[in-house]
Amino acid sequence: MSQTGQSYTFAGQLLTCPICKQSSFEQESTLLHHEEDAQTPTDTYLCTICGYMLWFSPAEVDAPGQAYLLLNRPLQCAMCAHTLFHSSEILLNTRTAIFMQFNWATHHALNYICAHCGFIKWFFTEEVARPGKTYHVAHRQLTCQSCTRIAFRERETLLSSKSPTFPEADWTDQSTKNYICTTCGSIHWFVS
Repeated sequence: MSQTGQSYTFAGQLLTCPICKQSSFEQESTLLHHEEDAQTPTDTYLCTICGYMLWFSPAEVDAPGQAYLLLNRPLQCAMCAHTLFHSSEILLNTRTAIFMQFNWATHHALNYICAHCGFIKWFFTEEVARPGKTYHVAHRQLTCQSCTRIAFRERETLLSSKSPTFPEADWTDQSTKNYICTTCGSIHWFVS
């Protein structure tokens, strides 16, 4: 990872990576794809130290939200500690599914978007209760940012840039590594 980045402020607080505890990020805009072909613009902040991605949806800020439970505890925003969210399902594209035009084979993730700061929490419940492994990122054992467990499953997902692409060429977009908690399904995004 490049170690040059900028610091950013959200909800009046310095944005800090929950993995390596540093505040050096590169900012990009991406699109989230919904099943009904709708797209939501988002801002991603890539930690230049460990590669962890933080996702924000500014369009969802200050709209009324609702409380949700995670493992029988109130879901709480990791950035601002707010407890009201909006939810939606987002497609998790893979290079093969896009290239072969197998959109029906694309999995869905559940998103909870903080109604206060726009931070997006991702969940992929298909991996819950499956055997997992422990991983190390930036010389630290990866711990789930939602439930503090340490067993994960690994998968790859494509990012969709806001830049125009040639028709049917989305399979060439950058891919990310996902570590999915096998206890709660929380997705942790990394770019190497």
